[in-house]
Amino acid sequence: MLESRSYDILEESLLNLFSKKTGLVVLTFCITFCGGLFSLGAQASGFEKGLTWSGKNTGVANAVVSSVSNSESLYFNPAGLGFMESDFDLSLNFSPTFSQFEGPLNNGGSGALAQNTSDRSFSPIMGSTVGYKPSSKFGVGAGFFVSGGSKANYSAIDFSQVSAVLVYKPRASTELALTELSVGAAFKVMPKLSIGASWRIAFVSAELWEPSVNTGTGVITETAFKDLSDTNAGSFRIGTQYKDDSWGIGAVVRTPISFKAEGTLGVRTIAPGTTTVVNQAAFGDGTAASIESTFPLQVEIGSHFNLGTNNKILLVYGYTKYSSNDFLTQNVVSGTVKTALNWNDQHHFRLGYEHENFFGKMPLKVGYMLATPAVPSRFAKITFSSPGLGHAFAVGSGYAFANGIEADFAVEYALANGSDKYSASGVFGDYNSNAYAFHTGVNYKF
Repeated sequence: MLESRSYDILEESLLNLFSKKTGLVVLTFCITFCGGLFSLGAQASGFEKGLTWSGKNTGVANAVVSSVSNSESLYFNPAGLGFMESDFDLSLNFSPTFSQFEGPLNNGGSGALAQNTSDRSFSPIMGSTVGYKPSSKFGVGAGFFVSGGSKANYSAIDFSQVSAVLVYKPRASTELALTELSVGAAFKVMPKLSIGASWRIAFVSAELWEPSVNTGTGVITETAFKDLSDTNAGSFRIGTQYKDDSWGIGAVVRTPISFKAEGTLGVRTIAPGTTTVVNQAAFGDGTAASIESTFPLQVEIGSHFNLGTNNKILLVYGYTKYSSNDFLTQNVVSGTVKTALNWNDQHHFRLGYEHENFFGKMPLKVGYMLATPAVPSRFAKITFSSPGLGHAFAVGSGYAFANGIEADFAVEYALANGSDKYSASGVFGDYNSNAYAFHTGVNYKF
């Protein structure tokens, strides 16, 4: 009786909160748009986090290529828009994420090994989508969400390990965010088969800080690329789904996004034995600068199997062509500088399990993701993902209220570890990264 009363009170509170449809629509897109402008991916593998957002789907490691059937299909597989269960579908998601990196730094080319630990960075990752199904065979959707990025910030690198006169502690960081506005549609060519596509308008923002030491003079230099941004409207997602009562299969292709993010250059020097920063206009401080790279092609193929009436197994294999990122191209006043990346193509595997009505009206969701390293150990950097296998573990649940409202949540822990034994820079050590996230979502069908 007490459990039933608790559910009733919670249900009544949420129904009162979201009773006005127009208010929910405005809330969804205003919050997500504002949050998306400041969101950054964390615990990235390459340029993206394995489990980005979705309170509903992260609990099963986002292994939903074949099963997704609400407005979030726009992100996971646009073919799912054809299987939407209601005329209107609205989804609002928030995934606060906290990440940390660790690794050695080339201390001025001396070859000295120094392990550095980054700050624990907060990323307010968000996503919102809306879908409309005007007929039983056709569905459309629109959304704004975070789809990629990386954030590693070392606010104080200690060069005194090389020499006691290096008292200034410079910053080293990579902050890259990719958010996208997307519109799409799907058509059921047969009762059990849907095809769909979405058009992606991507917004890229970035900031890079790179410290170095001149071992001859002892001068520390901080080079910063600031306020970098670019917009690209030439990418798509194309997908298909086949669903039977007991199983399903799906596939989705994400075309690449090439970007040239333009901003300004900042060059600062600090003399040995001091902490006095001097802006170096002679080297282009304050002038225009840019970086170029690619958010690469990705293909995912997945399936799900219903075991009885309450159990479901979900499987996904994915391929991301990170080998297209041979260099990070930096354009400055003195010319073009290419930082070698030589990344590898990445393969990832998602496994999810869902048991409906495990906690009364609430399901149990468990998920795991394994990703091969995009960054080779020879070219590892402390401000990019670790050169080792990536793992993400998630568990979640949810509750379906009356009048079409569903609240979902999941917790996630991700990590990657690797050693750099054949470094091109001559600096060897262990690279580690980890992140934890709390994924929440509200879905409204009306």
